[in-house]
Amino acid sequence: MAGNEAGHGAIVRNRDLIDVWIEAQVVYEKILSLIDITDEPSKHLKSNIMKCSQWFGLKMANKWQKVGQSRNRHLQNQVYWLGKIIYRINNDSEENTSSDEEQEPPCHPVRRPRVPFEEASKKTKRIRIAELTTDRSANELQFAVNVVSGSNHSEVSPQIFSFSTAEGLALMVDLDISVRKYLLLRSVINGKAQNCLPSYKELQKTKNAILPSQYY
Repeated sequence: MAGNEAGHGAIVRNRDLIDVWIEAQVVYEKILSLIDITDEPSKHLKSNIMKCSQWFGLKMANKWQKVGQSRNRHLQNQVYWLGKIIYRINNDSEENTSSDEEQEPPCHPVRRPRVPFEEASKKTKRIRIAELTTDRSANELQFAVNVVSGSNHSEVSPQIFSFSTAEGLALMVDLDISVRKYLLLRSVINGKAQNCLPSYKELQKTKNAILPSQYY
């Protein structure tokens, strides 16, 4: 087993990784340096950090396109996202974890007291709604509602609501679904809205383009 791998209570936020991603996209090494790794990391630690770096790279590539590759605009528009903790070291054990309140999949959650399901569900919905209203137009959101409810309002064109390959890749990572499940999801959604989700082949091309590092 590796020795003293990281300082106790170390955390990494999205904002800590912005500049290194813009300059070289070497996020994996940056996370290692921020959590003060002193020895060769264990396989478990490597796996967790690689997952976090993948998640950050996909999210950042998508958001970077939306702000026209402007660092200042990104810092102004993404204050909430930048403040999220992407990785955390638990204070009372050497297990490498991340914040379940502020972190999205695929990183593993910190152990916390149980919260009533209804309360947790409402909180999750509020967070998701805030993210959706930031990233999507009113027409796109209305079309999504129509697809889910089975409506087919002619005034909302299906072509308005379509995922870019980066968005489709981020969706696949967020949901942590297999290729087979993605293809099934795409078939169902594209049956309602043509060309809404890109093909898996296109996702692979995008992944190779935006995640060139050997660590991804």
